[in-house]
Amino acid sequence: PAPAAPSAVATSPRRRLAEEQALLERARAALANGDAEAALAAVDRHARRFADGQLAEERDVLAVRALAAAGRTDAARRRAADFERRYPRSLFLPLVRTAGGDDSESDSSRRSP
Repeated sequence: PAPAAPSAVATSPRRRLAEEQALLERARAALANGDAEAALAAVDRHARRFADGQLAEERDVLAVRALAAAGRTDAARRRAADFERRYPRSLFLPLVRTAGGDDSESDSSRRSP
């Protein structure tokens, strides 16, 4: 068989996942550095480029955390409620609830995406 065309290689599942991971890593790093706006920008870029990406659930967690860190409490709560509807069995729910302002189900063993 003929080698894959460059455009096919650029959109391979492995390459796509690596690109998703890189954008979300930027968001995590920005949050760790206290730059919520940069985190939101990275999350927004991910959402535009990978709307139904493999890491959409993680992106949505980071979005809630970034909104809360930016002081946008109402938006964080709305996004947390959307997350809970979209991912009702998510392992990230305790983290999302806390970041979104709902401390009713805090969990000390939370994972931080």
